[in-house]
Amino acid sequence: MDRSSSATGKTSLAVALSLLLLACLGLPAWTENPYILGLAATAFILAINVLSWYLYAGPSGETSFGHSAFIGLGAYGAAISWKHLHLGFLESSLLGILVAGITGWGIGLLVSRLERSYFAIATLAFQMLVYQALFLFPDFLGGEEGIVGFPGTTSSSRFLWMCGAMLACSLIVCTRFDDGRAGRVFRFSTHAPGLAEASGIATNWVRARVFAISAALAGLGGVLQTSYQHQANAALAGSDLSAIVVLLGLAGGRGMVWVAGLSICYVLAHSFVTMRFGQYDALALKCGLLFLIVLQGSPLWAAKINRPSTADSRKGAETGGERAT
Repeated sequence: MDRSSSATGKTSLAVALSLLLLACLGLPAWTENPYILGLAATAFILAINVLSWYLYAGPSGETSFGHSAFIGLGAYGAAISWKHLHLGFLESSLLGILVAGITGWGIGLLVSRLERSYFAIATLAFQMLVYQALFLFPDFLGGEEGIVGFPGTTSSSRFLWMCGAMLACSLIVCTRFDDGRAGRVFRFSTHAPGLAEASGIATNWVRARVFAISAALAGLGGVLQTSYQHQANAALAGSDLSAIVVLLGLAGGRGMVWVAGLSICYVLAHSFVTMRFGQYDALALKCGLLFLIVLQGSPLWAAKINRPSTADSRKGAETGGERAT
Protein backbone atom coordinates (compact mmCIF):
# COMPACT_ATOMS: atom_id res chain seq x y z
CA MET A 1 0.00 0.00 0.00
CA ASP A 2 1.65 3.24 -1.15
CA ARG A 3 1.85 6.48 0.79
CA SER A 4 -0.87 8.21 -1.24
CA SER A 5 -3.36 5.42 -0.56
CA SER A 6 -2.47 5.46 3.14
CA ALA A 7 -2.92 9.25 3.30
CA THR A 8 -6.26 9.00 1.51
CA GLY A 9 -7.38 6.32 3.95
CA LYS A 10 -6.41 8.44 6.95
CA THR A 11 -8.25 11.44 5.50
CA SER A 12 -11.40 9.37 4.87
CA LEU A 13 -11.25 8.00 8.42
CA ALA A 14 -10.85 11.49 9.88
CA VAL A 15 -13.81 12.79 7.88
CA ALA A 16 -15.94 9.79 8.88
CA LEU A 17 -15.13 10.17 12.57
CA SER A 18 -15.88 13.91 12.40
CA LEU A 19 -19.27 13.27 10.79
CA LEU A 20 -19.98 10.56 13.35
CA LEU A 21 -19.15 12.91 16.22
CA LEU A 22 -21.32 15.62 14.68
CA ALA A 23 -24.26 13.20 14.38
CA CYS A 24 -23.91 11.96 17.97
CA LEU A 25 -23.78 15.47 19.37
CA GLY A 26 -26.10 17.23 16.93
CA LEU A 27 -29.03 14.83 16.74
CA PRO A 28 -29.90 14.84 20.49
CA ALA A 29 -29.57 18.64 20.48
CA TRP A 30 -31.85 18.94 17.45
CA THR A 31 -34.58 16.53 18.52
CA GLU A 32 -35.54 14.33 21.45
CA ASN A 33 -37.75 12.11 19.29
CA PRO A 34 -36.88 8.54 20.37
CA TYR A 35 -37.75 7.17 16.92
CA ILE A 36 -35.20 9.37 15.13
CA LEU A 37 -32.50 8.72 17.73
CA GLY A 38 -33.27 5.00 17.66
CA LEU A 39 -33.11 4.97 13.86
CA ALA A 40 -29.66 6.56 13.93
CA ALA A 41 -28.52 4.04 16.56
CA THR A 42 -29.85 1.18 14.41
CA ALA A 43 -27.90 2.56 11.45
CA PHE A 44 -24.71 2.59 13.54
CA ILE A 45 -25.33 -1.00 14.66
CA LEU A 46 -25.80 -2.22 11.09
CA ALA A 47 -22.61 -0.40 10.11
CA ILE A 48 -20.74 -2.33 12.83
CA ASN A 49 -22.19 -5.61 11.55
CA VAL A 50 -21.20 -4.90 7.95
CA LEU A 51 -17.76 -3.68 9.01
CA SER A 52 -17.21 -6.93 10.88
CA TRP A 53 -18.09 -8.90 7.73
CA TYR A 54 -15.84 -6.76 5.53
CA LEU A 55 -12.88 -7.10 7.91
CA TYR A 56 -12.42 -10.69 6.69
CA ALA A 57 -14.20 -10.70 3.34
CA GLY A 58 -12.68 -7.47 1.99
CA PRO A 59 -8.98 -8.37 2.10
CA SER A 60 -9.50 -12.11 1.46
CA GLY A 61 -12.12 -11.89 -1.30
CA GLU A 62 -14.08 -14.74 0.34
CA THR A 63 -17.83 -14.26 0.77
CA SER A 64 -19.31 -15.50 4.04
CA PHE A 65 -23.06 -16.09 4.00
CA GLY A 66 -23.19 -17.08 7.65
CA HIS A 67 -22.15 -13.88 9.36
CA SER A 68 -25.51 -13.32 11.04
CA ALA A 69 -24.85 -16.49 13.05
CA PHE A 70 -22.20 -14.60 15.03
CA ILE A 71 -24.55 -11.65 15.48
CA GLY A 72 -27.07 -14.08 16.95
CA LEU A 73 -24.46 -15.80 19.11
CA GLY A 74 -23.40 -12.47 20.59
CA ALA A 75 -27.02 -11.54 21.26
CA TYR A 76 -27.98 -14.86 22.83
CA GLY A 77 -24.68 -15.14 24.71
CA ALA A 78 -25.39 -11.83 26.41
CA ALA A 79 -29.09 -12.58 27.01
CA ILE A 80 -28.41 -16.03 28.45
CA SER A 81 -25.71 -14.64 30.75
CA TRP A 82 -28.13 -11.99 31.99
CA LYS A 83 -31.15 -14.26 32.47
CA HIS A 84 -29.69 -17.57 33.59
CA LEU A 85 -26.33 -16.58 35.08
CA HIS A 86 -27.73 -13.35 36.60
CA LEU A 87 -24.83 -11.21 35.42
CA GLY A 88 -24.99 -7.46 34.96
CA PHE A 89 -25.28 -5.63 31.67
CA LEU A 90 -21.55 -5.08 31.16
CA GLU A 91 -20.53 -8.61 32.15
CA SER A 92 -23.25 -10.16 29.99
CA SER A 93 -22.28 -8.01 27.02
CA LEU A 94 -18.61 -8.92 27.28
CA LEU A 95 -19.46 -12.60 27.61
CA GLY A 96 -21.69 -12.44 24.53
CA ILE A 97 -18.87 -10.89 22.49
CA LEU A 98 -16.48 -13.53 23.84
CA VAL A 99 -18.84 -16.37 22.85
CA ALA A 100 -19.06 -15.03 19.30
CA GLY A 101 -15.29 -14.55 19.07
CA ILE A 102 -14.38 -18.01 20.39
CA THR A 103 -16.93 -19.66 18.11
CA GLY A 104 -15.57 -17.63 15.20
CA TRP A 105 -12.05 -18.82 15.97
CA GLY A 106 -13.18 -22.46 15.90
CA ILE A 107 -15.18 -22.07 12.69
CA GLY A 108 -12.30 -20.08 11.19
CA LEU A 109 -9.96 -23.01 11.73
CA LEU A 110 -12.43 -25.33 9.98
CA VAL A 111 -13.07 -23.14 6.92
CA SER A 112 -9.64 -21.52 6.55
CA ARG A 113 -8.58 -24.07 3.94
CA LEU A 114 -11.73 -23.60 1.88
CA GLU A 115 -12.05 -21.14 -0.99
CA ARG A 116 -14.76 -19.53 -3.11
CA SER A 117 -18.00 -21.52 -3.32
CA TYR A 118 -16.85 -24.11 -0.74
CA PHE A 119 -16.17 -21.35 1.78
CA ALA A 120 -19.51 -19.67 1.04
CA ILE A 121 -21.51 -22.90 1.36
CA ALA A 122 -19.73 -23.93 4.56
CA THR A 123 -20.50 -20.59 6.24
CA LEU A 124 -24.09 -20.72 5.00
CA ALA A 125 -24.48 -24.21 6.49
CA PHE A 126 -23.16 -22.93 9.83
CA GLN A 127 -25.67 -20.06 9.81
CA MET A 128 -28.54 -22.47 9.13
CA LEU A 129 -27.33 -24.75 11.92
CA VAL A 130 -27.21 -21.92 14.47
CA TYR A 131 -30.60 -20.56 13.38
CA GLN A 132 -32.31 -23.95 13.75
CA ALA A 133 -30.58 -24.64 17.07
CA LEU A 134 -32.12 -21.52 18.60
CA PHE A 135 -35.55 -23.20 18.47
CA LEU A 136 -34.50 -26.51 20.03
CA PHE A 137 -34.73 -25.55 23.73
CA PRO A 138 -37.69 -23.18 24.13
CA ASP A 139 -37.57 -23.26 27.94
CA PHE A 140 -33.95 -22.12 27.88
CA LEU A 141 -33.74 -20.00 24.72
CA GLY A 142 -37.33 -18.72 24.61
CA GLY A 143 -38.39 -20.34 21.32
CA GLU A 144 -39.79 -18.02 18.66
CA GLU A 145 -40.11 -15.11 21.07
CA GLY A 146 -36.54 -15.38 22.26
CA ILE A 147 -35.22 -14.03 25.54
CA VAL A 148 -37.11 -10.89 26.53
CA GLY A 149 -36.15 -8.19 29.00
CA PHE A 150 -32.44 -7.71 28.36
CA PRO A 151 -31.44 -4.41 30.04
CA GLY A 152 -30.49 -1.29 28.19
CA THR A 153 -30.32 2.43 28.76
CA THR A 154 -33.63 4.25 29.02
CA SER A 155 -32.12 7.36 27.42
CA SER A 156 -32.22 7.35 23.62
CA SER A 157 -29.45 9.93 23.41
CA ARG A 158 -27.14 7.93 25.68
CA PHE A 159 -27.73 4.79 23.64
CA LEU A 160 -26.96 6.75 20.47
CA TRP A 161 -23.70 7.96 22.02
CA MET A 162 -22.81 4.41 23.02
CA CYS A 163 -23.47 3.05 19.52
CA GLY A 164 -21.57 5.94 17.97
CA ALA A 165 -18.58 5.29 20.25
CA MET A 166 -18.60 1.58 19.38
CA LEU A 167 -18.80 2.35 15.67
CA ALA A 168 -15.91 4.82 15.95
CA CYS A 169 -13.77 2.22 17.75
CA SER A 170 -14.69 -0.42 15.15
CA LEU A 171 -13.76 1.94 12.31
CA ILE A 172 -10.39 2.73 13.86
CA VAL A 173 -9.58 -0.93 14.56
CA CYS A 174 -10.65 -2.15 11.11
CA THR A 175 -8.89 0.67 9.25
CA ARG A 176 -5.65 0.29 11.17
CA PHE A 177 -5.77 -3.45 10.57
CA ASP A 178 -6.37 -3.03 6.84
CA ASP A 179 -3.59 -0.45 6.43
CA GLY A 180 -1.11 -2.05 8.81
CA ARG A 181 1.26 -4.95 8.99
CA ALA A 182 -1.38 -7.43 10.15
CA GLY A 183 -3.55 -6.63 7.13
CA ARG A 184 -0.63 -7.12 4.73
CA VAL A 185 0.17 -10.49 6.26
CA PHE A 186 -3.49 -11.53 6.06
CA ARG A 187 -3.79 -10.54 2.38
CA PHE A 188 -0.54 -12.32 1.63
CA SER A 189 -1.79 -15.44 3.44
CA THR A 190 -5.10 -15.55 1.56
CA HIS A 191 -3.99 -14.63 -1.96
CA ALA A 192 -0.59 -16.35 -2.00
CA PRO A 193 -0.83 -19.13 0.61
CA GLY A 194 1.98 -21.19 -0.89
CA LEU A 195 4.46 -18.32 -0.76
CA ALA A 196 3.21 -17.35 2.69
CA GLU A 197 3.77 -20.84 4.11
CA ALA A 198 7.18 -20.99 2.45
CA SER A 199 7.98 -17.73 4.24
CA GLY A 200 7.12 -19.28 7.58
CA ILE A 201 3.59 -17.88 8.02
CA ALA A 202 1.00 -20.24 9.50
CA THR A 203 -1.77 -19.25 7.11
CA ASN A 204 -4.49 -21.27 8.87
CA TRP A 205 -3.84 -19.55 12.17
CA VAL A 206 -3.67 -16.12 10.56
CA ARG A 207 -7.04 -16.61 8.85
CA ALA A 208 -8.62 -18.08 11.98
CA ARG A 209 -7.51 -15.13 14.12
CA VAL A 210 -8.92 -12.59 11.67
CA PHE A 211 -12.13 -14.62 11.40
CA ALA A 212 -12.39 -14.61 15.22
CA ILE A 213 -11.96 -10.81 15.39
CA SER A 214 -14.60 -10.45 12.68
CA ALA A 215 -16.97 -12.70 14.63
CA ALA A 216 -16.35 -10.81 17.88
CA LEU A 217 -17.23 -7.50 16.19
CA ALA A 218 -20.40 -9.13 14.87
CA GLY A 219 -21.14 -10.25 18.43
CA LEU A 220 -20.79 -6.63 19.53
CA GLY A 221 -23.42 -5.67 16.95
CA GLY A 222 -25.69 -8.41 18.25
CA VAL A 223 -25.31 -7.23 21.84
CA LEU A 224 -26.13 -3.64 20.89
CA GLN A 225 -29.18 -4.71 18.89
CA THR A 226 -30.39 -6.83 21.81
CA SER A 227 -29.94 -3.90 24.17
CA TYR A 228 -31.90 -1.66 21.79
CA GLN A 229 -34.89 -3.98 21.41
CA HIS A 230 -34.55 -5.53 24.91
CA GLN A 231 -34.83 -8.93 23.29
CA ALA A 232 -32.65 -11.60 21.71
CA ASN A 233 -34.53 -13.55 19.05
CA ALA A 234 -33.67 -15.91 16.21
CA ALA A 235 -34.13 -13.18 13.58
CA LEU A 236 -30.71 -11.83 14.59
CA ALA A 237 -29.18 -15.05 13.29
CA GLY A 238 -31.50 -15.31 10.29
CA SER A 239 -30.68 -15.38 6.59
CA ASP A 240 -32.42 -12.03 5.93
CA LEU A 241 -29.95 -10.11 8.06
CA SER A 242 -27.06 -12.10 6.64
CA ALA A 243 -28.14 -11.26 3.08
CA ILE A 244 -28.33 -7.53 3.85
CA VAL A 245 -24.87 -7.62 5.44
CA VAL A 246 -23.41 -9.36 2.37
CA LEU A 247 -25.12 -6.99 -0.07
CA LEU A 248 -23.91 -3.89 1.77
CA GLY A 249 -20.41 -5.31 2.17
CA LEU A 250 -20.10 -6.09 -1.53
CA ALA A 251 -21.73 -2.85 -2.67
CA GLY A 252 -19.45 -0.75 -0.47
CA GLY A 253 -16.32 -2.63 -1.48
CA ARG A 254 -14.07 0.42 -1.83
CA GLY A 255 -12.94 0.29 1.80
CA MET A 256 -13.91 0.31 5.47
CA VAL A 257 -15.22 3.88 5.55
CA TRP A 258 -17.29 3.35 2.39
CA VAL A 259 -18.86 0.20 3.86
CA ALA A 260 -19.85 1.97 7.08
CA GLY A 261 -21.20 5.02 5.27
CA LEU A 262 -23.25 2.98 2.82
CA SER A 263 -24.75 0.94 5.67
CA ILE A 264 -25.87 4.08 7.50
CA CYS A 265 -27.32 5.59 4.32
CA TYR A 266 -29.17 2.35 3.60
CA VAL A 267 -30.95 2.31 6.97
CA LEU A 268 -31.96 5.96 6.70
CA ALA A 269 -33.11 5.60 3.07
CA HIS A 270 -35.01 2.39 3.84
CA SER A 271 -36.90 4.06 6.67
CA PHE A 272 -37.76 7.08 4.52
CA VAL A 273 -38.91 5.01 1.53
CA THR A 274 -40.97 2.67 3.73
CA MET A 275 -42.79 5.54 5.47
CA ARG A 276 -43.30 7.55 2.29
CA PHE A 277 -44.07 4.93 -0.35
CA GLY A 278 -44.72 1.64 1.44
CA GLN A 279 -42.80 -1.45 2.35
CA TYR A 280 -42.70 -3.04 -1.10
CA ASP A 281 -41.18 0.06 -2.70
CA ALA A 282 -38.18 -0.42 -0.39
CA LEU A 283 -37.20 -3.35 -2.61
CA ALA A 284 -35.83 -0.74 -5.01
CA LEU A 285 -33.06 -0.06 -2.49
CA LYS A 286 -31.93 -3.68 -2.64
CA CYS A 287 -31.98 -3.47 -6.43
CA GLY A 288 -29.78 -0.39 -6.11
CA LEU A 289 -27.29 -2.36 -4.01
CA LEU A 290 -27.20 -5.08 -6.64
CA PHE A 291 -26.58 -2.41 -9.28
CA LEU A 292 -23.62 -1.09 -7.26
CA ILE A 293 -22.19 -4.59 -7.00
CA VAL A 294 -22.45 -5.13 -10.75
CA LEU A 295 -21.08 -1.67 -11.46
CA GLN A 296 -17.94 -2.33 -9.43
CA GLY A 297 -17.09 -5.18 -11.75
CA SER A 298 -17.22 -2.95 -14.85
CA PRO A 299 -14.48 -0.68 -16.25
CA LEU A 300 -16.72 2.32 -15.48
CA TRP A 301 -16.08 1.91 -11.74
CA ALA A 302 -12.49 2.11 -10.59
CA ALA A 303 -13.07 -0.05 -7.55
CA LYS A 304 -10.40 -0.51 -4.94
CA ILE A 305 -9.48 -4.20 -4.94
CA ASN A 306 -7.99 -5.35 -1.68
CA ARG A 307 -5.53 -7.71 -3.27
CA PRO A 308 -1.88 -7.75 -2.22
CA SER A 309 0.38 -5.47 -4.19
CA THR A 310 4.01 -6.29 -4.87
CA ALA A 311 4.95 -4.26 -1.81
CA ASP A 312 2.42 -6.17 0.31
CA SER A 313 3.77 -9.49 -0.88
CA ARG A 314 7.36 -8.42 -0.20
CA LYS A 315 6.49 -7.08 3.27
CA GLY A 316 4.42 -10.18 4.03
CA ALA A 317 7.29 -12.40 3.03
CA GLU A 318 9.69 -10.34 5.14
CA THR A 319 7.34 -10.65 8.11
CA GLY A 320 7.16 -14.40 7.61
CA GLY A 321 10.94 -14.57 7.36
CA GLU A 322 11.29 -12.68 10.62
CA ARG A 323 8.90 -15.09 12.33
CA ALA A 324 10.67 -18.11 10.90
CA THR A 325 14.04 -16.94 12.21
